[in-house]
Amino acid sequence: MRFMQAASRQDPGPSRASGTGARRIVRGLALGALLGACLVSCAALDSDWHLAPIYSSQHRFDGGHTTEFAGGAVLFEDPPTVAAPAAGAKDASGKLLEPGEPRVRTARLINGELDERFGRKSRALRPLVAERWHADGDRTFEWLPPLGRTTWRGEELSSYFFPVYSARLTPENTKGRTFQMIVLPGFLWTQEADGTNHAAWLPFYGDLRDFLTFTRIQFVLFPLYLRTERAGNRTDSLLFPVLGYTRPLPEEEVTDPIAQLERRESHGWRIWPLYGHSRRENSYDRRFALWPILHWQDNHLERPEENHEKLRGVWPLFTSTHMGTYEGYTFLWPFFGWGRDPRGGFWALDAPWPLVRFQRGGANTGDVSRSRVWPLFSHMRGDNLEAWSVIWPFVQWRTESYVQSTRDSRYLLPFWRARHSVATASHRGGAAEGETLSRWRKLWPLWSEELEPGRHGLRRTTTLLPLNPLFEADFIDFHWAWAWQLYREVEDGPIKRERAWLGLWTRERNAAEDRRSLSGLWSKRVVDGPGGSYRETSLLFGLLRWRSSDADDDSGMLRPAFPGPGWPALEQPKPAPKPLSTPMVFPLAPEVEA
Repeated sequence: MRFMQAASRQDPGPSRASGTGARRIVRGLALGALLGACLVSCAALDSDWHLAPIYSSQHRFDGGHTTEFAGGAVLFEDPPTVAAPAAGAKDASGKLLEPGEPRVRTARLINGELDERFGRKSRALRPLVAERWHADGDRTFEWLPPLGRTTWRGEELSSYFFPVYSARLTPENTKGRTFQMIVLPGFLWTQEADGTNHAAWLPFYGDLRDFLTFTRIQFVLFPLYLRTERAGNRTDSLLFPVLGYTRPLPEEEVTDPIAQLERRESHGWRIWPLYGHSRRENSYDRRFALWPILHWQDNHLERPEENHEKLRGVWPLFTSTHMGTYEGYTFLWPFFGWGRDPRGGFWALDAPWPLVRFQRGGANTGDVSRSRVWPLFSHMRGDNLEAWSVIWPFVQWRTESYVQSTRDSRYLLPFWRARHSVATASHRGGAAEGETLSRWRKLWPLWSEELEPGRHGLRRTTTLLPLNPLFEADFIDFHWAWAWQLYREVEDGPIKRERAWLGLWTRERNAAEDRRSLSGLWSKRVVDGPGGSYRETSLLFGLLRWRSSDADDDSGMLRPAFPGPGWPALEQPKPAPKPLSTPMVFPLAPEVEA
């Protein structure tokens, strides 16, 4: 009996086997139907996808496109483009265009300045690596910022990775195209335009051209032997800086183009620190003894004798300087000093420097006035600048006057920073006197606002939670702000762009359309164009979508577009033409005529 029961449990029988197979068929059909529905309901690849912080791909109303992964850590940003010109196509000025790839549509100010952020293209894995193309043609590549950076600026290239290496390729100039590289530990290499190479490996051996401020540097077992050439003169040193001898180069060996045009011969020698003497034709005559204690110098020898500068000093006890009607003295240099010049009523007092300084008058100083009792109080007026500070650096305000504008700055550190530029009566851009040209304000770490020239007048950028503690640093904002900014809004005339933390909320608006989206859950598109007005709504990752319109035959359900919202790309309407006298307008590049 027990054996039969066990056997019956092991053998399901024909009816139970057929039931299990039927259920498998039903599940397979259901799964196939679900997959088919998903394929049918997927959003088009060229439409808007908003599944932040995982992934988002959205078209901007300036004609550009932005793709983000991981809340903005991975960024693909493309500027607006126009179609590639066809054969024989001409621009608006009649210039013949060459066929090629689509061109970046860059925006420019009337006065020719470029708006970098409008024409920028970016590829980034933030904050580890990023490459950016700018509207002015520059390109930058950064890795492990701020340690590594490479910049292409026309034919010039500069690259560094601190502290490992630094390299620079200079464009064609009077000496041709040159290359220079510095690599740790102490290796230097330069290449001239004719392909000649020069190298150095500190401290063993070196032969370099046009390095630092010298025409040529040679050394063997530095500081055992060093030879330098500058401005047509040569200095040989043994056990640098102990023994040195300077004399002019033979005429045929002078390679410095400035020295060839205007040569000033130098002579000198030193046994440091005992005694040294150096003089340069029509420039200076200087001596020292028991360096740095005794100094006597005659400078500016190219001037009339009564205007030569004569300096005598017993460092650090006392130093005197006389030049024309000017006389100055220091005591315990550099802490205490006094100077005066009756011509112009100039006088200055340091007691002690840099804490206490007072200065007034002066025929050649632009009537500069300084009063400083640091850090309690400071005031400076002169050179078109007036600046105040109280309990430096916490409270500061300053006014800068230029030919076309005036800028006021106010700082209450670390919380409040602001600057405001307004046009003067002589502004050449057409702005009225007192009209705002730009403005920047930050209530750190809660809020910031910036007004700057845009495509439609002034562009306003508002940010909540701008944790960047520095004044203005696009470098920091680009690489890290995506992770901490709670909200950011950019408004440029009819174009408005909003982004919340990690891209969870976005909004894009222009004169004809308004798109708002809460990642995956809800999105709304409002269109008001010449063909009529309608509203489209997407819910639950684009699975439920419908349109509402004033026309009854244009309302109803829309095809699902997973993961939503599936809105199509839309090019920004062309702005109405404006006269060239209108200030701060970014006209688009002219469209190509076939």
